Amino acid sequence: MPHVPSSVRRRLTRRAALALGVIALLVASAAALALVTLQQRVADGQEVNVAGRQRMLSQRTAKTALLLRHGAGDAAALDAELDADLEAWARGHRALLDGDARLGVPRVADPLVRERLRALSPLVREATAAVVALRRAVDAGDAARADAALARVLAAEREFLPRMDRAVFALSAGTARDVRRLQRGVAGLLLGMWGVLGLVGWGVFRPVIRSVARSMDEASAQGRLLRTVIDTIPDHIYVKDTQGRATLRNLASARALGFRDPSEATGRTDAEVAAGTEAAPLAAAALADDLAVVRTGVPVENREERALDGGWLLTTKAPLLGPEGEVAGVVGVSRDVTAARTAEARFRALVEHSVVGTAVMQDGRFAYVNPRMAEIFGYAQDEMTGMEVTTILHEDDRAMARENLRRRLDGEVDALTYEARGRRRDGRVIRLDLSGVRAEHEGRPAVIGTVSDVTERYEAERVLYHRAHHDDLTGLPNRALFASRLEVAVAQATSDGAFAVLFIDLDRFKVVNDSLGHSAGDRLLQEVAARLQAVLRPDDTVARLGGDEFAVLLSATPHPGHAEEVAARIQTALTAPVRIDGRDLTVGASIGVVTGRADHASPDAVLREADLAMYGVKAAGRGGQATFSASSHDETSQRMRLEMDLQHVAERDELRVVYQPIVDLADGRLAGFEALVRWAHPELGLLAPDAFIGAAEESGQVAEIDRWVLAEVTRQTAAWPADPGLLLTVNCTGPGLLQQAYLAAVDDALLAHRSAPRRLGLEITETLLVDDPEAVAAELHRLRALGVRFCVDDFGTGYSSLSTLHALPIDTVKVDRAFVAEMDADVRSAQLVLAVVRMGQALDAAVVAEGIETVAQLAALRAMGATYGQGHLFARPLAPEAAAALVGADDRPWAVHWATSDASLSRAR
Repeated sequence: MPHVPSSVRRRLTRRAALALGVIALLVASAAALALVTLQQRVADGQEVNVAGRQRMLSQRTAKTALLLRHGAGDAAALDAELDADLEAWARGHRALLDGDARLGVPRVADPLVRERLRALSPLVREATAAVVALRRAVDAGDAARADAALARVLAAEREFLPRMDRAVFALSAGTARDVRRLQRGVAGLLLGMWGVLGLVGWGVFRPVIRSVARSMDEASAQGRLLRTVIDTIPDHIYVKDTQGRATLRNLASARALGFRDPSEATGRTDAEVAAGTEAAPLAAAALADDLAVVRTGVPVENREERALDGGWLLTTKAPLLGPEGEVAGVVGVSRDVTAARTAEARFRALVEHSVVGTAVMQDGRFAYVNPRMAEIFGYAQDEMTGMEVTTILHEDDRAMARENLRRRLDGEVDALTYEARGRRRDGRVIRLDLSGVRAEHEGRPAVIGTVSDVTERYEAERVLYHRAHHDDLTGLPNRALFASRLEVAVAQATSDGAFAVLFIDLDRFKVVNDSLGHSAGDRLLQEVAARLQAVLRPDDTVARLGGDEFAVLLSATPHPGHAEEVAARIQTALTAPVRIDGRDLTVGASIGVVTGRADHASPDAVLREADLAMYGVKAAGRGGQATFSASSHDETSQRMRLEMDLQHVAERDELRVVYQPIVDLADGRLAGFEALVRWAHPELGLLAPDAFIGAAEESGQVAEIDRWVLAEVTRQTAAWPADPGLLLTVNCTGPGLLQQAYLAAVDDALLAHRSAPRRLGLEITETLLVDDPEAVAAELHRLRALGVRFCVDDFGTGYSSLSTLHALPIDTVKVDRAFVAEMDADVRSAQLVLAVVRMGQALDAAVVAEGIETVAQLAALRAMGATYGQGHLFARPLAPEAAAALVGADDRPWAVHWATSDASLSRAR
């Protein structure tokens, strides 16, 4: 090696060192730039990969939701698939915004891309919420809510895809810029390095070249990865130049044009691809759109158009900008919406033919109504479109409807159902069931609502309610409604006298019902109801509690005694005769009055007190009114207890029959017996008729008692010694006599024990003849046909006329014991008895004097010409065995009185 001076060596060394330093610096800079760029390229590729997967997940979510709505597949599997897709969708979106080391995705740094990604967050949440609502609606079987939720899913997906596409395009554009920057940097470094390499030789640059080659291989791998991602996206993605020729197509776009390899579909316009086919006009229109975007720079967003294969596409096209910002072509995404459009068409057909009115409401007006909606309100569809929503509602319900519409639009409630009144075009008011959910229509908030005409159901429910709370016969409120109103009155009563209750029981109604039939009784009740309503105020309530019982609730009592005044008006209104079937019928009323007190515990307590007061009136002789007081409580309660105990008196064998002799006043001969009933009460002892017959009449048990006594008397006396002239009289009350079964009961009793009809006498009161003389006369003549005899009891206490009595088959009349008891001390009573005897003789009827206690009374009655007598002077009522023994006896216990009375008669003469 030649010698080289030290100065030259040092200079060469310095230069070599400088060159090596420069080369090292350039190499280090190139390596750093390539590393950073390549890392950014890898990150960008990962971002694009995740972004592309986001589009795929949104489409798959929409498809799975559509299948779930229409039941196309296993619901559990579809639910699981939805859960997985939604989780992956949300995780990918968070990764793009915040970065995810596990996925190898850094945080997106580009502000424009981040803004676009952030704008997609509400759509991801909306899709998730809509899927949850869809599941609930499908599980509940609510078709309307399911369709609304599905519409929300599809709307979120439709809006998500084009926005996601724009984000992908932005990411792709950033990647392209990075590649260009890398290429420029590498080229500059190469030029500098070639100059330096001329100084230091190939050996210095070989590592750098190898590093650049590796970087280019990695960039190529990233490009292939990006291509794979684009090809996996089911949407049609394409890039075209300024002439409309495709420079890039993904696999979905190529296959839509009939190519298996995307590279085969590039280099030609859509018009060139479809030339000579039926799709040529569609391809020409697509090319015109491409050129318009290049020319104007204005993007096309979410436009539906026909695909070349006959399907439907939702297309978005945007200008592709070059390095200097110039329009270098068109980038587009077209999504196949054929299935969604078909489903939408089916949904629209379903809505159009639905039996439920359906409408879309936006800005307070109808944006759409289906035919049924228009039919419900009597309009044509086009007439209702654009009409203000509340126009079809009743004026009083419009404010409520506006508020409900606002609540749904503001998101206070997801769905709302309520009832309202509608107003048809012809003015008729109808009843409606309304429901609605919040939705979107043409990108803006709206409400999808359904309407059902429930007028017929409402009317049916109203009729059923009326029937359930009103009496069918009179139309008055029934017991249930009366109790409800009384409960309100009791609850609101803050002082005594705040309200009053009148308990009304009709007198002698059972006689009318039994004698003239239920039809006459029903008409009588209807007339009574009308008269009660006529005397009351509009705010008062009159109700029929059942049978012949009514109740009145006076909503307010202006002054003390008001309730008693109303009761008096009611009695006056009911005293006027009622003309039914040509007869004038008169009914009275027994009225119990209770004035409301602040200490009344319940409506039952008020009614119970009014009932007790009414029973007090019945016990006192009917036809009056009484106000409840604690002092009368015990007596009335006792009467009510007797009524309840009477219900099973015959079944428990508690009735007894005793016999009081009837004596011939001419010679003291035994002429017969009056059969008297007694009640052997298990707690109160032996009760006379006066103690329980009134209660029996009110409870409806008296007719059964009459028939029992009749059968028992004929049974017992059948075994007595034969005496053809002996008469057995049995008391017969009005309700018992006028029942249709009484005639058969008499006939059966006589036949069962082979008793002679002439020995049986039926005693009726003179009051019965006054109450309903025509019905009584008819029944007496029918009984007379059997051969029985009749006696008018308490003769002289009623108001029957001689002409009425003369027309009846009367055999005997009885002088009331009250007149006989006063004969010795009161001359007028003696004269009255004499008048009754003369009347009986005028009727050609035997006269029986009751209640003879003294020999003086016996003598006086014999002198007047009375035929028979009975009383304690002769004998007290006898047990059946004692009476039978008296029939067969030769001696009479009362024979001694005849000598004394004969002496008195002699002195009187």
